[in-house]
Amino acid sequence: MTILIAGPGRLIETVISQLEGKGHSLIAMCGDRACCHHLSESRDILVINEDPCDAAVLNSAGIRSLDILISVFDEDCQNLMICQSFKRLFRNVKTMCTVSSPANIRLFIKLGIDRIWCAPATIAQDALSIS
Repeated sequence: MTILIAGPGRLIETVISQLEGKGHSLIAMCGDRACCHHLSESRDILVINEDPCDAAVLNSAGIRSLDILISVFDEDCQNLMICQSFKRLFRNVKTMCTVSSPANIRLFIKLGIDRIWCAPATIAQDALSIS
């Protein structure tokens, strides 16, 4: 499977470390030049230092197919925009993202995002189940 992880460097690196060595082709997309340099030096993956919403960047990097997109930006609206852009570019891509606001979970599901993680909702749910 080809998996693209988009977001800030610290989160990308954490996700990559969990996926490495499992037989997948990994791509990191980050706007931070220093982070991209670090990733390209320390990991055997394709690293793209560009905006993940730019189709021309993906085409010039030779990305013609993609199985999974994981977007882990801090802003919910940015994750939604990236997931929707990739759904248009790659017909069968599965999109996954984080959301900060539990109020956005249902909206993201209605808009076609395949998997959503919301740390505040998960923490609250787990806290309530401990009793």
